[in-house]
Amino acid sequence: MKQKIIILFFLISFNIFAQKESKIDYISFKYNISNVLFSEVEVSIIENGSLGNKTFNLEAKYYEGIKKRKKKKTISKEDFNSIIEAVCKINNSDLIENFSNGFDGSTTELEFGTVFYNSINFKLWSVSKRQNNTKLKDFIEAVQLILKVTEIEIEDYN
Repeated sequence: MKQKIIILFFLISFNIFAQKESKIDYISFKYNISNVLFSEVEVSIIENGSLGNKTFNLEAKYYEGIKKRKKKKTISKEDFNSIIEAVCKINNSDLIENFSNGFDGSTTELEFGTVFYNSINFKLWSVSKRQNNTKLKDFIEAVQLILKVTEIEIEDYN
C-alpha cells in the first residue's frame, strides 16, 4: 500500500511539473570560424531560481589573440528578458537559406529553451552584420544583444 501511495505521489508530482508553463530558462551561443584558430566563442546564460531568489548566470569562453579567457558574471533580469524577447522574434522560415552547410566560413549557433526538455537550436553558416537588412535581422539582433551583455566583440556582429 505504501508503494502505491509513493508511486501515485510521484506521478502526480511529475504531472504537475510537466504541465508547468513553458518558458525559456537558458540561452547558449556559439561562434567559430572554420579556418581561423582561436576564434571560438561560447556563451551560456542560465536562470538559477534556487531558494526563490532568481539570478541569471552568464559564463563565457573566448579568445583574446591566442589567450583563452573565461568570464563569469550575473546579469540583470532586464538584460535576460530583453535577450529572450529578441530570441522569440526569430522566425524559423527566415533562417532556412543560412542553415549550416559550408566548408569554409563562420558558424553561429543559438540554442534556447528549458534546461530539462524543449529546446530550439539554430546553427547558421556565414552570417554577419552586413545582412541586417535581410530576413536574418532578428537573428543578428539577438546575437548582438548577447554579445553586448557579455561584453565580447566579434567582427561579424559588432
